Amino acid sequence: MKITSETKWSEIEKQWALLTDDCQARIIERSCNRHGIEDFSLLSVGDFINIANGNVAFLGMVADGTVFEVVFERELKKFVEQWIETFSSFSIPQTIDERSASAKCEKCTFAESLLVFVRSYFNLQSFETAEKIKLAEVLIAKKDSYNNAIFQKEITKIQARKR
Repeated sequence: MKITSETKWSEIEKQWALLTDDCQARIIERSCNRHGIEDFSLLSVGDFINIANGNVAFLGMVADGTVFEVVFERELKKFVEQWIETFSSFSIPQTIDERSASAKCEKCTFAESLLVFVRSYFNLQSFETAEKIKLAEVLIAKKDSYNNAIFQKEITKIQARKR
């Protein structure tokens, strides 16, 4: 079966699982290339937030049900979930005292937390500027921030034991 830009998802949905991994990978690559995105980690923070909130119109997405549209949307969703999970994994659990102290603080959405982190880490003046940073840079920064926080907690414990 030849898949073209007009092929509807409904025509191949049942056969998708039967396609080889290589064939699926080629279709995924073609669907991403059609949208001008070869590496999702090069998306900006602002675009990522839009995608995470379900706003993909700026990517030229058309809800026409073609194979390339459905596959691209699936890959985007998968990437968003994986990226959020990876980003969130670089968090240090709060101590009992920290939880108590922050109990009355207003909770931020993921998008707000992300923007605040980016603005703070990169010492930017505005959230608008923060939205332009690439996701790959943000993950490196988050890992660095996480490592520094772990180091500070551990060195404080070590120094306290020496006293």
